[in-house]
Amino acid sequence: QGTNVAYHIESVGTGEIYPGSTNYMARRIRQHNGQLSPPTLQTRHRRDWRFVHVIHGFPPGGPGKLLARWFEAELQQRPWRGADRLERELLARTLAAEWRRVGRANLIVD
Repeated sequence: QGTNVAYHIESVGTGEIYPGSTNYMARRIRQHNGQLSPPTLQTRHRRDWRFVHVIHGFPPGGPGKLLARWFEAELQQRPWRGADRLERELLARTLAAEWRRVGRANLIVD
């Protein structure tokens, strides 16, 4: 286990974007790609996946895990369909800046 992060993955085949959160990135991408059990149900039909944005800066432990899941939920509310990679990055950076401004977490988008 490691640092709590939120992320966007992109299907190499379709370009579809999927947001998520985890504290173990290597394991999670392998689950999305069907290499580990349990497989991720939402992404099992559009493999192969790769990370395109990783949002970090959440506190460690349980509180950070909850904040990462909250950030993921907010990412899911954003209009991703039809947005190109630059637009997706801008939306993630804008949301991270909103969180920094209100003091929820000092987030960085890579």
